[in-house]
Amino acid sequence: MNSYAQPGEEGPATADETRQPLTLPPELWLDIFELATYVPGALETESLDPFRLAAPLPIYEAKIALFASMQIKTKIVRVCRQWRDLGTLVLYRIVIAQENITLMRLQQTLLGPQASQAYIEGTLSLRTCIQRFSCLVDPVHTSDSDIEQLSRILTNLPNLSYFTLRVSKGVQPNQVTPVALFSALQECRRSLRALHLDLNMFAVTNPEWCRMISSMIGLRVLSLRLDDLPQDFTLLPSGCMLPNLRSLTLRGVFTPAPLAIHNQLPALRELSVGLASWHNVFAQLGQTVAGQITCLTVRAGWRDEINPLLSHALEAFPNATRLALWVDNWHEFPSDLCIPNIEYLGIGRTTRRECRNTVYNQFIDNLSSIVAPKMRVLRFVGPDEWLDFHTRRPKIWSRFQTLVRRSKCRVEDSAGQAF
Repeated sequence: MNSYAQPGEEGPATADETRQPLTLPPELWLDIFELATYVPGALETESLDPFRLAAPLPIYEAKIALFASMQIKTKIVRVCRQWRDLGTLVLYRIVIAQENITLMRLQQTLLGPQASQAYIEGTLSLRTCIQRFSCLVDPVHTSDSDIEQLSRILTNLPNLSYFTLRVSKGVQPNQVTPVALFSALQECRRSLRALHLDLNMFAVTNPEWCRMISSMIGLRVLSLRLDDLPQDFTLLPSGCMLPNLRSLTLRGVFTPAPLAIHNQLPALRELSVGLASWHNVFAQLGQTVAGQITCLTVRAGWRDEINPLLSHALEAFPNATRLALWVDNWHEFPSDLCIPNIEYLGIGRTTRRECRNTVYNQFIDNLSSIVAPKMRVLRFVGPDEWLDFHTRRPKIWSRFQTLVRRSKCRVEDSAGQAF
């Protein structure tokens, strides 16, 4: 019997005609968006330990990575309506405001007349999506009204766990009033876990600061830049309880008033300081807190005498077994570095300037001279500049590989992968 259709009749559907277009479930699309825009440690609020598997990037690298991630997210939500609805959840998880005009637009988006209608999946507003808010401002052109605008945004972010406020590099502070900002941060205290503040731009007074920081009992990570503060500035007020603070970063040269010995920082384990100012920090924390530190990050200036300064610092923090040492460039990494109690050593440079082969050769020699009988891991923190050395600098790469093979410890890249 013929199976052909007669004129005017429809024949049986073919396999191609009955096959439905393939679609991915929304949950899988969200995973794809997350992977495409992932920045290591961008939402880390528990620790800044550089030896963790998902350790946060250094400040200058994190800034570049976050902006690149934001650009990808912006493109994702413009593809189609479905991607916009799905991607907005990811897009607004981390919000970056780079200029004062961005703050104005953000306020209009989150708090303007249409904000009450901006719902995602019918229930979640944009404000509830934001977990990290990073703000980079030019203090010369920042007024008290700009800070008040920022403060209004902060008080309407119920799930904010990570806040960063930094000033543009190389500009003088305008000393704006921080009262509104500190008040807003107090309102965020229930959800806030990581706080990074550049205090240089503010006319900080002790009462305002002490009232704010004393309310942050849930804080895990605190990072402050402290140049040009009043002589009577107190980092932590007498009797301040920060029971959950695990990581403390202090940048700049400062001489604030010493801490009272009864300050309670029982969870503090990680400390990041400039090598030249470690003694001031130790004087503030006292021996009890210094004895709690197990992970120490130090940033060496180009004029610092690294070996003697680091030796004294490690004596002051006797239980530190993890050390991250940052130098300006590899030619400043010292020879005969003696770190007898360190088990994990991280090394990085803060500049990306190209080095000559003579600098790399001397650097490899200095690495070979490290005295660290307990060292188990040597990790390069920061960008992986060794990746293309096998083709770009084959002789340096050969020497480096020889060092890796002869080393008694594991030598890793910044992701924790062995060379």
